[in-house]
Amino acid sequence: MSEAGATKRRWVFRAALVLLVAGIACGVLKIVLFPMGKPSISVDYAATYNEQVRPANYDPNGDAAPDYREALRRLPTVPDGISIIGHLWEYDPTSVEYRMLESWLASCEEAIGLLHKAAAKPCFWGRVSSSDPNLPLLLEGFDFGKFGHASQCLRYRAEYLGAHGNPAEAFRGIMTGFRMAGQLKNAGRQCLSIGQFVEIVTHIAAFDLLTRTNVEATLLGDVQGQLEEILAAGTVPSFLSDGIVLRDIVQRAFTDDGKGHGHVLVQTIHDHFKARKTPKSELGANFAYLRHFWLAWNHPSRRETIQTVDRLTEAASQLIQQTPWELHAKGGNPIERLREIRGQNAFLGITAAEATLAWPIQSYHRNLASTEALIATMGILRFHQDKGAWPANLEELAAAGYIRRVPIDPYSGRPLAYRPAEDSFLLYSCGADFDDDGGTWGQDAKGGDQVFWPVGARK
Repeated sequence: MSEAGATKRRWVFRAALVLLVAGIACGVLKIVLFPMGKPSISVDYAATYNEQVRPANYDPNGDAAPDYREALRRLPTVPDGISIIGHLWEYDPTSVEYRMLESWLASCEEAIGLLHKAAAKPCFWGRVSSSDPNLPLLLEGFDFGKFGHASQCLRYRAEYLGAHGNPAEAFRGIMTGFRMAGQLKNAGRQCLSIGQFVEIVTHIAAFDLLTRTNVEATLLGDVQGQLEEILAAGTVPSFLSDGIVLRDIVQRAFTDDGKGHGHVLVQTIHDHFKARKTPKSELGANFAYLRHFWLAWNHPSRRETIQTVDRLTEAASQLIQQTPWELHAKGGNPIERLREIRGQNAFLGITAAEATLAWPIQSYHRNLASTEALIATMGILRFHQDKGAWPANLEELAAAGYIRRVPIDPYSGRPLAYRPAEDSFLLYSCGADFDDDGGTWGQDAKGGDQVFWPVGARK
């Protein structure tokens, strides 16, 4: 009986040993195969994205995309030195810089005509390419940088025309800039940021033109009316396309086990960190890789990451509906709220997912304040031309019909700050520090205000 018991114990021990060795082997194999995982590009997010950003009641004849594509193709390359020239009026008309800019603007006329034509159309469908499944989503047939060049071209041209006594044509270019910005902002994630950049450049051009050109009241009223129509037709940016782009990024950086439990690729984590900090030695590089291996091993799964993406985009859609002042009153701001949702997801952290969503939220409210201020400035200038005096306050300006409503500062919850002076006026927003500093320029959370007028108060 004892011999049978001993034999049984030996078999149990051997079986346990085999299971232990098999378990260790499986663990070792899993560790060895872990960094060899490959992404599975299983979803055509390009098609999903294109359908999402497709304008309602889409009419191909009303799509500005073909005209923009041709305009940007014909836009001459910006000569070296143009981008650092600054303002046209800073240079003597006989200077090399002035003549270089003048020559470049003359060569842009054909492209400018196409920009006018494109901006007059009702929509822009910013489709992304799906021709190469191994590449991330890219705007089809467009170079983002060219849109920036186009906005700068419109800006310099407005300065030139204003200086040469043609404010009507100068403002036509400015309105083309605003319409182009509006089309881009409504064309999805791939176009939103460049649209907001175009809008910033156009605001600068408009305020500069107003301060350096005598514009009669009729033209001011016409331009103001057009800008009010653009503002009224504008919509709050949607973040649905952001979710599609982020899902596509995730599918290119995670494995897919078919059940949603794929893991982030070790090399993806490692490459992102290396792009920011290069190890000083081979030993340091090896330790960095082991650290990133451990990070990837313990990282949230593909499914959990996509769930976080969905929460981020949903939160962004809610945050943009609230002004910075409203969020500040609740003790937060967009980047903090989104970072809290992102949590410990390292992949979304190194791809700056929350910053990508927070930047357009912040730009939306800042640009909205600038547009409202530009409309108010035109109304104030018209009031002064008609009555020979500055309005006592913005309420008087609205009551007299020079603006449709009193503009509210998104950084204070009160009307934009306005004070008349003997020969001019002061118009500003409290800015990102949420504090009225009396019109002292400083456009960040450290202090100062966002000054719209006088333009010379801006830095």
